[in-house]
Amino acid sequence: MRKKELEITDPEEIRDVLARAVVLRLGLFDGRTPYVVPVNFGYDGGNTIFIHSGYEGRKMEILKDYPRVCFEAEADVAVIPPARIENHCGFSMAYRSVIGFGVASILDDISEKTDALKTIVRHLDPEKSPDDIIFPEGTVEMTAVVRIEVDSMTGKKDNR
Repeated sequence: MRKKELEITDPEEIRDVLARAVVLRLGLFDGRTPYVVPVNFGYDGGNTIFIHSGYEGRKMEILKDYPRVCFEAEADVAVIPPARIENHCGFSMAYRSVIGFGVASILDDISEKTDALKTIVRHLDPEKSPDDIIFPEGTVEMTAVVRIEVDSMTGKKDNR
């Protein structure tokens, strides 16, 4: 990292950024072209991220052949107007972000898929109890669920 003073070194803070982020940008590569797609996601607080999808489409086709992924998420993003900073370009940003790498796999087991989907719902609504999350009949079967096992993550922040 070029600006070491902005690096997040505390693993707990890196996990907090992921826990608070609303959108994850998933970076894929099909052997020819990079592809980045924003997705809803669920984070288990450890080294696993879950996303859901339809079974068809570019994202799923790439993941079947090239399961290595990169991801990015951010929290606490705010534009800092020129009146609050002293630099030549005027505006700045406050943020906390995470970039990570991992391996994706498509889940087949209904029980695993159900738990993963509950993790996604709870990520968006932490007040929900897993026991209160019930999916309509057939929903889990028709939903593709992807587990990303995280290899590494780094964080960066600027809290101006």
